[in-house]
Amino acid sequence: MIKNIVMSIVVLFLLISISVAQSTSNDSIELIATLCMGDSADYFQIIEAAGDMNDDGFDDIWVVQTYGADGDTGRRKLYLFHGGNPMDTIPDMVLKDTIHNIANVGDMNLDGYDDFIIFHGNSILYYGLHYGGPEFSTIPALKFPVHNQDWINFGLQNTICGGFDMDSDGKPDIVIGEPGPGIDFSGKAYFYSSNPVLDTVYDIEFEGDGNFPEYYDFGLEVAYLPNINGNNYLAINYSGGLQDINGRVFLFKTGASFDNQPDYIIPPPGGIISETFGSLLENVMDINGDGYTDFVISTLAGANAYLYFGGNSFDTLHDITITPSFEKLEGQLDINNDSYPDFIIGEQPFTGRAVIYFGGPDVDGYGDLYINIPSGVRNFGGYLKSLDDVNGDNIDDFAISGLGTESYYPGKVCVFAGYDENSTGIDDSQNRVIPKGFKLYQNYPNPFNSTTNIKFDLPYKSKPEIEIIDISGKLIRKYKLGILYSGTHSISWDGLDDAKQIVGSGLYLYRLKFNNIEISKKMLYIK
Repeated sequence: MIKNIVMSIVVLFLLISISVAQSTSNDSIELIATLCMGDSADYFQIIEAAGDMNDDGFDDIWVVQTYGADGDTGRRKLYLFHGGNPMDTIPDMVLKDTIHNIANVGDMNLDGYDDFIIFHGNSILYYGLHYGGPEFSTIPALKFPVHNQDWINFGLQNTICGGFDMDSDGKPDIVIGEPGPGIDFSGKAYFYSSNPVLDTVYDIEFEGDGNFPEYYDFGLEVAYLPNINGNNYLAINYSGGLQDINGRVFLFKTGASFDNQPDYIIPPPGGIISETFGSLLENVMDINGDGYTDFVISTLAGANAYLYFGGNSFDTLHDITITPSFEKLEGQLDINNDSYPDFIIGEQPFTGRAVIYFGGPDVDGYGDLYINIPSGVRNFGGYLKSLDDVNGDNIDDFAISGLGTESYYPGKVCVFAGYDENSTGIDDSQNRVIPKGFKLYQNYPNPFNSTTNIKFDLPYKSKPEIEIIDISGKLIRKYKLGILYSGTHSISWDGLDDAKQIVGSGLYLYRLKFNNIEISKKMLYIK
């Protein structure tokens, strides 16, 4: 892993080439498109991955314009840009219904397309669930309520997460955080289950540890953290704001017994005093390649940021301090295609550059690649987003926005293509343990009478499923695991079916599935 290499980017029309100073290879990141809606599009800034909306094999991009050049909030718009090779810069769809923000919530209706919650409204605010795909409708399928209409600074991407089965019913669920505005409304978060069907009545309400009004910023950041220590967790932040108490992050164990009692409470490390600890919370996947999910927590504006590694012995102590300070952080992408997830930060205060941190066993808190941008883009690094594969080369791409400040500096979104590190002569295979193929291990313990651990290998980034089947062939339980990177992963089965009922004693099959690949093994459950 090459560390502390300062990169320079020279913008020439739509191409940026980055040469690694300590390598003779021609590895590069390209700026494949610059999106801008003209001088009137100040604050053309918020980016979200759209998946492949039009089924053309290229992933697409949403961009939100939050204000017009004169600060008119009535100019809030949402633009959809289709990916391609080359990608054009003409929007393929424009929504004008006073839109404040958008969040990708995974495949909620299990039709193979990403779905979205759009934060709508002017006099009345609501969260609209829109199903993605070629038949995308501007009319929401469901309208989730905003419980406090006086507070408009939520509806942010990081207050919403979805597409994950959090209550072990085999269906994806949604969590919406609503940080309170002060003493009149304590911050809360709301869990919406798809069991038996998804509706707009919440199933669980989260309120921190009940300290009111101190927890008014509870719910500003929510994140799903699968397999931290063999178990999955919902993470919700509290940042203390002006209440003179430390911020913290609450972890709630998900599964059949999912409830609103935290299993871990993570305080600021090292005894520091920080009201804003937890202002940023990000899942960075298995960044060190040990099979467990890792995550980052920071204070306001990233003045202090900390990386926490998952593991069997997971605790609330951080493992790495991240430098320099940053405004935004985006994880869950593999920029250099080395099978380890990476993350990007936008420096704070805005310096006109973003910093990439490459994952791997030797990951540390220092940037590996610096992306500089010259004049023409203001506040570069204000928003960052992983875009999956916009240009169709099977490598993760990403976007960085410059927020813009005045009509002569309109907001711009710069779309970058990732690159294949292995094709450029860089080889860190001695430091990597990448499985050579799909492998399903024997569950442990076996036989078992409460829970058992199912471990499996993935040789490359995949979207696998685990199924539990009885001897008659009936599907008992399905785990949709989302996107996982190469490496060894595991889940726990607690002897419950998708309806959360305890199954009978006997022989069961467990099956690893990905595309046309299926591997099965037997296990014995004894009550």
